Amino acid sequence: MEKNRITNYLYPLLLAVYPILALRQANIEYVNTAVMIRSLALTIATTGFVWLVLRWFVGNWHKAGMITTLGMLMFYSYGHVYLWALEAPFGPLRHRTLLLIFLLTLVILTLFVIRQKDLRKISSFLNVTSVVLIGLVLFQTAAHAFQVRQAAVTARENRTSATISGVDQVLPDIYLIVLDAHTRSDVLIESYDFDNTKFIASLEQMGFFVAKCSQSNYPGTNFSIISLMNMDYFYNLFDEVQVLPGLKSSAVSDTLRGLGYTVIAFENRASGHFDLLEDIHLSRNPTVLEHIDIGGGINEFESMLIETSLLRIFVDMPQLLPEAVAGDVRDVEFYEHYLQTFYILEELKNVSSMQSPKFVMAHLMVPHDPFIFAPDGSYQPSGSLGPIVGYRNNVGFIDGTLPATLEAIIENSENPPVIVVMGDHGPTGDDVPPESRMAILNAYYVNDFAKEYLYPEITPINSFRVIFNAYLGARYPLLEDHSYYVWNKNQMLDRESEVVNLCQP
Repeated sequence: MEKNRITNYLYPLLLAVYPILALRQANIEYVNTAVMIRSLALTIATTGFVWLVLRWFVGNWHKAGMITTLGMLMFYSYGHVYLWALEAPFGPLRHRTLLLIFLLTLVILTLFVIRQKDLRKISSFLNVTSVVLIGLVLFQTAAHAFQVRQAAVTARENRTSATISGVDQVLPDIYLIVLDAHTRSDVLIESYDFDNTKFIASLEQMGFFVAKCSQSNYPGTNFSIISLMNMDYFYNLFDEVQVLPGLKSSAVSDTLRGLGYTVIAFENRASGHFDLLEDIHLSRNPTVLEHIDIGGGINEFESMLIETSLLRIFVDMPQLLPEAVAGDVRDVEFYEHYLQTFYILEELKNVSSMQSPKFVMAHLMVPHDPFIFAPDGSYQPSGSLGPIVGYRNNVGFIDGTLPATLEAIIENSENPPVIVVMGDHGPTGDDVPPESRMAILNAYYVNDFAKEYLYPEITPINSFRVIFNAYLGARYPLLEDHSYYVWNKNQMLDRESEVVNLCQP
């Protein structure tokens, strides 16, 4: 290297990882740090390799670094520009047009860099810029973490408190099984021509109480699960909302940890959405760093990164790749999700052997899209089948498979467990009406005392209030059941967007 400080050569690596950090920051409420580690590592390795190769060609570290930086920034910005061009006034640009523009720009800038004799000023500028950009995104991340902690403090201060008594008895294992987007039986019949009476009957034969007219309290996974775990509506917890508190500091988590519960959670396609700070993290592809999946399929964040980078070309036009490779590109994320789902269903049968008491959360991304499950459980990508048939197939799979898992949990448990099986919301899609979006499956395996307080219209906001009252001697009042069709933080305190429950038990 030329006789300059090593810090003068940091910008290619810093500017290469900046798009990843910025994309994560833009979606920080849904993306934890662990899910982007693989992207960061791959980008740093690729940048270093390209830089080294170009150094051999052009004979200068600064020139090679600048050309590498230009290439990486264009690689990661391509998808963003393409998405912007789709909505631009001059009309959408085809990939071949936009790609030609990017290539010409890269060639022109590369020639400019090669012809320069003294690049020290440009290099210094890029170093300062890279440090500022990385510093800014890290500051925003730290600020968000602080706001999450403050939100947790505020929520804790505003919680309805209830004295826990009578816990000298054996504490039950508690299983929270979330079937993402699973709706009620009446909606399945009316909108999807699907009868899951057999599944509901199997639950009731096992001893479950099925709330046949239940609705979610909020229409999105994040809002629904966080309100469930805090046992309250957001307008009771906050005067204003900037960010939501994490699950690791929720009312349910704090209560159970205080009683000595071990918290267990599963990796899944959307595990980056939630941070339970679990004691045991179960993964199909375990590593030494158990929360970081190195060997598994593409996660949601990586999929988003692909769609906003140059790789979007191959997503939109897989015919550009050899057939075998194109199939891998399309299916690798979905097939890993398929395998993860079966892993969770099987591993739940074995969790009962772990030390009690324990709180187990299993978030299964079924029947939510992608619609890749045939009713018999075989892998069947069904993009061509449409959302109605695809959703119906996914429901058929999970309704046919889950009972065996539930029976095993009950039979293998030393003491009768508590099991909640619920949808966080109803079906997804622009054509789904609010009434269907809010309708959910909601079933409880609890003792007879708890069943006395369950009713057909109960919503998740009251689930743990009933459980804690029945098993921990708490005296939580049950709240009125409301469902608010709100989608962002600006609406979260709004009580005007209520979806009235018209279901008849």
